Amino acid sequence: MDIVFPSLGPGFDMFIFDKIFLFGEATWLDFTYNNRNPVIRSRELHAGVRLELVEHAHIALEFLAVQLKVVKGHRREFNQQVVGPHIFVQIAF
Repeated sequence: MDIVFPSLGPGFDMFIFDKIFLFGEATWLDFTYNNRNPVIRSRELHAGVRLELVEHAHIALEFLAVQLKVVKGHRREFNQQVVGPHIFVQIAF
């Protein structure tokens, strides 16, 4: 969702010890084009711990909660949620 519509919200990246960091962010976006189109609500929460292996490579354990809700009128609604932990490795060049 961030690629199409950038969302706004607070975030942090905090140094703990040596090469260990805590990070997190909460973002949200509510929008509609006009009164006839659906209202789209997007919520994201990321929180985790990151271990920097070398300067541009790290591994992280993150808790992720993503909710996307589309409401059109009072009767039709679509709701999708992804919640849970995940581990990722990232290398930046």
